[in-house]
Amino acid sequence: MIYGSLFIFLLTPPVALRIIRAHKARAGLHPPENQLSEPQAASGVTWSGIPLKTSYGPAQPDASYKEKLGAPGEMPFTRAGHAQMYRKRLWITRQLAGLDTAAATNQRLRYLVANGQTGLAVVPDTPTQLGLDSDHPLGERSVGTQGVPLCTVQDMDQMLDGVDLTNITASFSVPGPSVPVLLAQLLAVADRRGVPWDKLRGSFQNDPLQATHTCYDPGTPLELGMRLCVDTMEHCARHVPGFHPTTVNAYDLRESGLNAAEEIGVAIAMARAYLEETLKRGVSIDQVGPGVLLICSAHIDLFEEVAKFRAARRIWSRMMRDHFGAKEERTCRLTLAVHTAGSSLFAPQPVNNVVRGTIEALAAVLGGCQGLDLSAYDEPVDLPSEQAGMVALRTQQIIALESGAANVVDPLGGSWFVEELTDEVERRALAVIDEIDKLGGMVAAAKAGWLRNLMDERQWALQKSIESGERPIVGVNCYQIAPEKDTLLSFRGEHPEPCREQVDIVRAFRQGRNAAATRAALAALTVVAKDTSQNLIIPIKTAVEAGATMGEVMGTIRQAYGLSYDPLNAIQAGTTI
Repeated sequence: MIYGSLFIFLLTPPVALRIIRAHKARAGLHPPENQLSEPQAASGVTWSGIPLKTSYGPAQPDASYKEKLGAPGEMPFTRAGHAQMYRKRLWITRQLAGLDTAAATNQRLRYLVANGQTGLAVVPDTPTQLGLDSDHPLGERSVGTQGVPLCTVQDMDQMLDGVDLTNITASFSVPGPSVPVLLAQLLAVADRRGVPWDKLRGSFQNDPLQATHTCYDPGTPLELGMRLCVDTMEHCARHVPGFHPTTVNAYDLRESGLNAAEEIGVAIAMARAYLEETLKRGVSIDQVGPGVLLICSAHIDLFEEVAKFRAARRIWSRMMRDHFGAKEERTCRLTLAVHTAGSSLFAPQPVNNVVRGTIEALAAVLGGCQGLDLSAYDEPVDLPSEQAGMVALRTQQIIALESGAANVVDPLGGSWFVEELTDEVERRALAVIDEIDKLGGMVAAAKAGWLRNLMDERQWALQKSIESGERPIVGVNCYQIAPEKDTLLSFRGEHPEPCREQVDIVRAFRQGRNAAATRAALAALTVVAKDTSQNLIIPIKTAVEAGATMGEVMGTIRQAYGLSYDPLNAIQAGTTI
């Protein structure tokens, strides 16, 4: 065999590669070329052929075990949200995408799906997140540079061209006031394609409490943000039951300095505030509760992160049962989406970021996430390149199919260390929730500046610990190498240019619409916006179908609330119609 292998490698590379592939295909080690395998579940055996149970636990569980842990898929869901987890179905793999135009983003999404990605993860550009159009005079410089512009229903339709909306989830990474407009655009596209709303799957962040603290501030009062959030939640609870209208963004809280326990404590308090407001609309907790999920960070401390995810499920299940009186098990089961920590990545020695992302993704899987985005290694200084995005996607696939981490539900359950750490994270998170309650709840705490002060304190402490070397970061404050020798991976380091093409696209869209119909729809929206007892989603959908743009819809709603039409005070109402 040695001589045979030597002979192969003496051949020209293409010939050698074909011979190796042929041998592997015959041996069952590699699928023949052009036959892609798409595993739907994890294996039930080790590499050595040892059969594995779906999960492991005590032979005779006592009362304490049932109360604190429970079997996987049973209250309080500490061990897992579902009994079989990845043995039945792997988590949804995602990689954030959004660049230039809707058409360009569509190409990236198709590329990722063709390479095994199982869910769409879209980030809109800055003007879209602010509720502005691409040709806004103060927003043109940012068009398409940090995400995809979604000004119109045409943009949404083009971005999702060729995407089967009944067969893949679409996650939109946007927390602020533009969410109802994006939902309306999505529903309009579904209607165009004959897709029933109850077949739609995906999520929006839709998290105004978080948005006012960690996002670009479009000058939206918290009261208006809460109404838009709750309108979205109520509409989906009644009409789009398979969609997650609110993903509480614990991730950005962690990126802003909070520790693991504070991350889930604050996020769960935020979720409770949204649910309490939505219940006032007459929907039940079992209607709206399953639509709320948490997107958490997976940071670099492997075992603490696993403990955090387990503790979050336990706190959530008891809150839904004891505080809200949920009757259905699915309402008590927390859905966890996870994104590996961008703040843990650094520009020096960028190849190290591949390792960091792998550890963090492993923590998410061992902790039982349902969806996972993995930060690309070049994110510290650049938009994720196609190469970096592929490395991130392949990392997830290797963890799923090769590492064995997905073969058993809650594989770290029962570890003395992990169980005690889970209890401690839970205790500290509950202490955070208690502190918020003493301040009058999450809305009152946010208005009082409590969260802002906490984030500032934690960020400053973390920065000092890195600068002093107390918190070692390989390649940053220890084990450094000269930049000229740091050649294993490189960044493009290019500043993305604004997409002028999109500005022309939105202006052409306006020229081709029926302006009278647009004005009539926006006038009707004004009437509903002034009546806080009415839900805005259907009037917004009517407006976008009549040709209204993101900026026009949001400007109309702002005016109805007695605010300036344009949060940046650069344009006047009616100038675009």
